[in-house]
Amino acid sequence: MNFGNWVIIGAGALGLFVACSSKEQLNRGSGSGGSANTGNTTMTNVGGSGMGGVWQPDSGPTGTTTVTQSDGAVVVQQADGAVVGTVLNLNPDAGTTSSDGSVTAPPDFHQAILGVGVTAADVTRFETAMPGSCTGPTINYPLDGAVMPRNVYPPKIMWTPSGTTSATDLYRVRLKRPNATLEGYFLNPPQMAWQPPVDSFSPLANRNVGEPIELTVAVLTGAGVCVGSPIAFKTVDAFIAGSVYYWAPNRVDTRQIMRVDVDKGMLVDFMPNPGGCLACHGVTRDGRRMAAYQSTLRGTFAYDLTANLTGSPPPSLFSTALYRESLSTFNGDGTRLLLSFDSSPRVRDSCGGAFELYSGTDGAPVTSTGLTQVTNGTDPEWSPDSTTIAFSDNGSLKLLPQTGPDQFGAVTTLGGSGNYDWHPTWSPDSQWLAYQHGTSCNTGTRSGGYVSANLWIISRNGTGNAVLAKLNGGRMDNWRPVFSPFDSGGYFWVVYSAARPYGNALGGVSGKKQLWIAAIHDQPSNFSDPSEVPYYLDGQELYTNLQAYWAPAPCQVYAGWCETDGQCCSGACTNGSCGVPVTCRVRGQTCAVSTDCCAGDFLECMGGLCDMPIIR
Repeated sequence: MNFGNWVIIGAGALGLFVACSSKEQLNRGSGSGGSANTGNTTMTNVGGSGMGGVWQPDSGPTGTTTVTQSDGAVVVQQADGAVVGTVLNLNPDAGTTSSDGSVTAPPDFHQAILGVGVTAADVTRFETAMPGSCTGPTINYPLDGAVMPRNVYPPKIMWTPSGTTSATDLYRVRLKRPNATLEGYFLNPPQMAWQPPVDSFSPLANRNVGEPIELTVAVLTGAGVCVGSPIAFKTVDAFIAGSVYYWAPNRVDTRQIMRVDVDKGMLVDFMPNPGGCLACHGVTRDGRRMAAYQSTLRGTFAYDLTANLTGSPPPSLFSTALYRESLSTFNGDGTRLLLSFDSSPRVRDSCGGAFELYSGTDGAPVTSTGLTQVTNGTDPEWSPDSTTIAFSDNGSLKLLPQTGPDQFGAVTTLGGSGNYDWHPTWSPDSQWLAYQHGTSCNTGTRSGGYVSANLWIISRNGTGNAVLAKLNGGRMDNWRPVFSPFDSGGYFWVVYSAARPYGNALGGVSGKKQLWIAAIHDQPSNFSDPSEVPYYLDGQELYTNLQAYWAPAPCQVYAGWCETDGQCCSGACTNGSCGVPVTCRVRGQTCAVSTDCCAGDFLECMGGLCDMPIIR
């Protein structure tokens, strides 16, 4: 079916897909397999992966369907009428070919998705309409200038109309960068929002990485098209994944720790019955164990994150330090667990207490030297290389060096920005600390209030102290940074809580502490402000979300028990045991050891992901 310069190329589960047909080159992609349910018709991929291959309808009736995204942003549907014959994905441009015959640029990708009630004729009507006299929509999210990894879960695009809306208003959302354009057409969507499907956003995110993606939202209303002011964000040549564990103190029915699998934008209620409020947690650097304070039993409990924790009560590895609230941090290899005990009955109200050391594997008390000098410490964070514990004491950043096995040297003051500095977090290379700078130690989380605070960075030797200006966005409602285990694409990646509005009033949230992610250049001393504009962590619930901890995915290493390949870091489960992958793991895939990764690509296993080695 042709209409104007458009050709229908497929009816996917999230709408009608079309492609510009300026150069009608067919591309089958690579690989095969998979299927998609398109209402009453199931389509099977017989010659490609994702939407980049050949899709054929299986035998049976054809028809339409509607699909609601998990966040309710937009309901989209198939094209009206039957899908007939083989459906091909068209690439209108074969790319740039050099004199030796090699393709030096990827082929163009141009895809559009039509929402509920939108037809091919509507697209033509939009593209041929004259400019109108109205003001175009204002884009609320993504933030202008945001930096994201190339495997980011697609952002939920949100906008606000400039005036009174009509049921017949037709919106076009356009994302464009060199060699890639993605569009969506929607009739007056209820949330004024659209979250592109992964298979449609990924070709855009992975072409010309580092180049800006221009986003515009336009509306056809009455007889004219009004285009809002554009914004630009970009994906960079970085891969990040793993899991963020955060505390949801206002969650119904239980205040508990939730998990978001970052690259999937997926919320996982991995421990639905903790038996009481579960908080103040720390996770091992390999992402396989967590220690957290449980309020009903009044103690710190350790859990195997690779195990099934959905029972009531969930199985624990050990418990320790009963009848006292504590904050937890593991050393680099998880063999030691340090607990910080606040001196008041409610954690964080007094902002300091003593440190005690336990075995990270069985919870047994460990005899140590040098810890008793700390009497008013809080928020301890052990460096990934296990050499130093950073913490806050009366609003000053402190360092406690480990001088030998279970031996600690004299505390030194790091510096910082004065007033009240706390929540230090180590970069993956153990050379930098991000921290919260504010007016006091109590963030008022239980009452919903907060103190003014923003985020800074400083080197472990006390130099390079700098405000993370782009991250903060001129705001004083940013708290508790935590570095991810990933150093990828020339950036560290940090998650933190912020009360800045996310999106618009219909599809977003305002006035709640939510989790955001920001890129920070991994050589901060080369920049007066090493941070970039942040983006929202997809998958979290719209509650107050705090105390995030970012760790590698909780997968099984070699010889670990498994039922499926996905439970293994290596992606290979054989006869109930994780082992060596049959095919080497490519960049961005999980791994147990570096030999899992493709040697020809010079990849290493870092933070549980195959990635390019870091060269300083």
